[in-house]
Amino acid sequence: MNIKNKMVTLIITIFIIFICNNICAQKKLEVGFKGGLNISSYIGKGSHTSYWAVGSDDNGIKPGIILGLYAIHDLKDKYSLQVELLYIQKGAYDTFHSVANGSGEYYEMSKTWKGNQVITYIELPVFLKVKDALKLPFESYLYFGASFASLYKAEAKYDFEFIARDESGNITDQYSEHNIRYDIYHTIKPMDIELLAGITIPFNLFGNSFSSDLRYSVSILPINQIGSNQIRNHSISVTFSLPFN
Repeated sequence: MNIKNKMVTLIITIFIIFICNNICAQKKLEVGFKGGLNISSYIGKGSHTSYWAVGSDDNGIKPGIILGLYAIHDLKDKYSLQVELLYIQKGAYDTFHSVANGSGEYYEMSKTWKGNQVITYIELPVFLKVKDALKLPFESYLYFGASFASLYKAEAKYDFEFIARDESGNITDQYSEHNIRYDIYHTIKPMDIELLAGITIPFNLFGNSFSSDLRYSVSILPINQIGSNQIRNHSISVTFSLPFN
């Protein structure tokens, strides 16, 4: 079993143990499904030419999905502990550009890659929730915690363009390709630890209990395995949860 499978198995096992421990102890436990949207990018700049590696010097935001399960254990008074098991997409919209000089009709040759880097993790967020800490006119939960993630997959998908110019600046050759894929898994560390904070707002809809969640998370340590610059994940997510019980 490789390190990726080992870490994913460990994260899933910890989540199952948390649920089983509470059930065996006959403690009140809310378990449910959650899903939503993750808006992510990178903190820090990478190379402007290394399109095969995580990060660039022009990092934009990209959307991704979140799907998973959650379990909430009530503690004393207004406190509760929440643990989640998530499939989550992070990454960024990146641009890479290189220029080389030649002669004649190929006096200047430029190459540009633009597209999304999609980094998929299996994640185990653990956090403490405090009821009505913000004193809002409706029920809410403020929370702080950490997330432990195992890298599951990392792929870049770019649109590529080549342009050649002569000494006068006239275009002498040009072509483009779309949806070129590169595996960037080997350029990213297998584990990521993040700090997170957010707010949960429960509500009822059609007689069912739901909750909405707004969260910010940021990597504690750099995620890149190569390069001298430090690149970190950071993201804002919006999710909705539905309890099973």
